[in-house]
Amino acid sequence: MLLDDALAAQIPFVLDIQSRLLSPMATRVVAPVIPRRRLATAVVERLNPCIWIDGVEYVVVMQQLFAIESHALGPSVLDLNAQSHTIVAALDTLISGI
Repeated sequence: MLLDDALAAQIPFVLDIQSRLLSPMATRVVAPVIPRRRLATAVVERLNPCIWIDGVEYVVVMQQLFAIESHALGPSVLDLNAQSHTIVAALDTLISGI
């Protein structure tokens, strides 16, 4: 599924959280990444990691995970491997509550 223009304006980036071992699959599980200033609700720090892209603070909205066709993903803009523990902790919070 390609993001339509209206949705792409709301979700400028996504974080691909699916294991690279599953790269041959036609879809990827992603989390929306939106500018913090656009959030209407408070950020739950453990659930919603913050990242910076080009000097702008963004929030990974784990509670809004979705699948997207692999071909619909654009190029990578940031390597978050150094934050993998924080991202996995956010997924644990989403799934188990702790």
